[in-house]
This record gives sequence, structure tokens and C-alpha cells, in this order.
Amino acid sequence: MDAGTRRTAFYSYLPPGDYRFRVAACNRDGIWNDGESGLELTVSRHFWQTWWFIMLAGISLMVSVAGTVRIAEKRKLNLRLKHLEQERAAGTGTDPHRQDLHDEMGAKLCRISFLSEHARRGDLPPGELQDQITSISDASREVLHSLDEIVWAVNPQNDTLEHVASYTSDSMRRSIFR
Repeated sequence: MDAGTRRTAFYSYLPPGDYRFRVAACNRDGIWNDGESGLELTVSRHFWQTWWFIMLAGISLMVSVAGTVRIAEKRKLNLRLKHLEQERAAGTGTDPHRQDLHDEMGAKLCRISFLSEHARRGDLPPGELQDQITSISDASREVLHSLDEIVWAVNPQNDTLEHVASYTSDSMRRSIFR
């Protein structure tokens, strides 16, 4: 770089690295001196340009993102848990078995109502009346059994494998010996 008549050299930006500054000069008559002078320079990196800082920043970024995701997921699970606890306390859970039991019990109670109304009229022969009374009795027993299942399922003490196995075996025994 020709400096002209200046006696100084300016470099506004030198990237990190090793440099050799060479100077050759001439007098006013344009006669150049025989040798050049030189200066060895090393421009160091700023700390934020070093490999260890970049690595540390990358790891910190990954830990921050992972921590944020973990906190968000934990918060989401806690909200879901609170929602489920509120549903359970209010008894409005969206359990499909609950709807099935409700429909089943409603149908059986309607059948009991219909059969008892038909039997109450008194215009049936004794054999058919006896069959209707037996049907009413069977349907009532089934409704009671369904109610027993609901009460057992809502009891939090029955939320163990041992209680489930015991209840299942008792239910199977009852259905076999009917």
C-alpha cells in the first residue's frame, strides 16, 4: 500500500492472524533506500471469537432451550393434572365407561318400569305374570350390580393392582354361580 508522503500507516480492521509489516522509503529526490524494514505482528482473537467461547455459548444455548422445553412441558402436565383433578372432584370426567354404565342402567330402569306397569294392570295369566316378576327381579339385580361397580371404581383405595385382581375374580365368581 503506497502511503504517499505520510509517515504513518492506518489499518482500520485486521482480522486475527499473523502479519509482517514491511516498510520501504525514498527521499525527496525519489531515491529508494537499499533495504526494507519489517515488523512481525500477531493479532489475537477477541475472547468471543475463540473456539472454547463458541463451544460454551452453543452448549449454554442448548441447555437453555432444553430447560425452557422442560419447564413448558412440566407446566402443561401440571395444568392437565389440575384439570383432571377438577373433573374428578366435579364428577364430570369424560370416561367412556361411565357413559356406557349410565346408558345401561337407564335402559334397565326403563325396562323395570315398563314390566312393572304391565304387571300392575293385572290382565296377564298367572304364568306370564310370574315371568314378568322374574324379569323385574333380574333387571333390578343387574342395576344393583352396575351401581356396585360404579361405587367400587370411584373409591380411590381400589386403585391398586391387588384390589383390581380381587374385584375381577369376585365378579367372575358371581357371574359363574348365577
